[in-house]
Amino acid sequence: MKSKLSYFIFNKRSDFERGYLENMKYNEGGIAVDKADKNGRSRFLSRVLDSYQTDMNWHRLSFDVNGDTAGTYKLTVYAGNTLKFELDGELYQIEELVRSPELSFDKKMDLLEPYIQKQTVGLRDILLHEVVGRYLWIVLEMYSHEEMSVSNVTIYLPNRSWLEYLPSIYQRADLEKGFLDRYLGIFQTLHEDLNFKIRSVAEFFDADSSDSEFLQWLAGWLDISDSYIWPENQLRSLLSRSVELYLERGTKKSIEDIVQLYTGLEPYIVESFQLEKFKESEVYETTLLPMYGDSPLGFTVLVREECVKTAQDFDILLKIIEEMKPVQMELKLVVLKSYIFLNQYSFLGINSVLGQYRDTSLDGSLLTLAVINN
Repeated sequence: MKSKLSYFIFNKRSDFERGYLENMKYNEGGIAVDKADKNGRSRFLSRVLDSYQTDMNWHRLSFDVNGDTAGTYKLTVYAGNTLKFELDGELYQIEELVRSPELSFDKKMDLLEPYIQKQTVGLRDILLHEVVGRYLWIVLEMYSHEEMSVSNVTIYLPNRSWLEYLPSIYQRADLEKGFLDRYLGIFQTLHEDLNFKIRSVAEFFDADSSDSEFLQWLAGWLDISDSYIWPENQLRSLLSRSVELYLERGTKKSIEDIVQLYTGLEPYIVESFQLEKFKESEVYETTLLPMYGDSPLGFTVLVREECVKTAQDFDILLKIIEEMKPVQMELKLVVLKSYIFLNQYSFLGINSVLGQYRDTSLDGSLLTLAVINN
């Protein structure tokens, strides 16, 4: 039972830009509530879709809603065989009407009202068997003052209904009411969804496109322990670069890369051999030794304070670095505070900046001081 399925999908900004938004904004892969009106309403009027077939029996519409679970949404489906109509002696072209900035949203909906064929509230997956017409467009209304978005709006046109595979006696009996066609449509939809997932199985193995719930599964395949401690976006990047990082594992570069991947900022790493040239100097005993230690296997990773805001962040970062370092090496993780301690981890241009000069006085004597901006 093979049926070729055609569909339209709205999953990128250009798809939505060809329509009309009110109190909404574009986001990644869809549209979101921006500044809802006093009733909490935001609206989207889509571009006109052309099936190239007169009296097309549209099949199904689905979309994803994210964010405010208490918010609601209303879908209005319009369809017709022509894109022109006349009202009060004025000729309108629907495609131009949709994009027109001169007409208010309410005015557009009033003009398009005769084309309404279906309305639903709170449904994300709708059968459109009773929607007939070559052209189709929709209005999606969202009612929420909170963060709420819509993506992956998909409209399906089946080439063949499952009813056509039954003996003609069943087809003739169903012509008037169409109950059997709608009933079979439920199972046809489930079948199509399953086939779509099978055809799209490669996406589950792609860290950039895989659903959130599969990321931990992918991490398990790659033997990434404690993957749950990684935020989703960083985990996707980690999975994408896992082979590269694995080949570098145990090197200074691997630690720099993994820390930057997790925190967003490159760390500073001081290895014990870098201190050798200072051993004969006074600064080694008074400053460097207390800061970095004297172990030949030791190294210190310094990160900015904005990267590690809590004790939990510190513990997580420590655990991540421990996974990447050579087992015999001794790690010291230091958070660079934004204020200055003498003989401590304070570095010009890193966690303190030499700023402008300012004149001041002490006991009547004029002094010029350098202001340290943290």
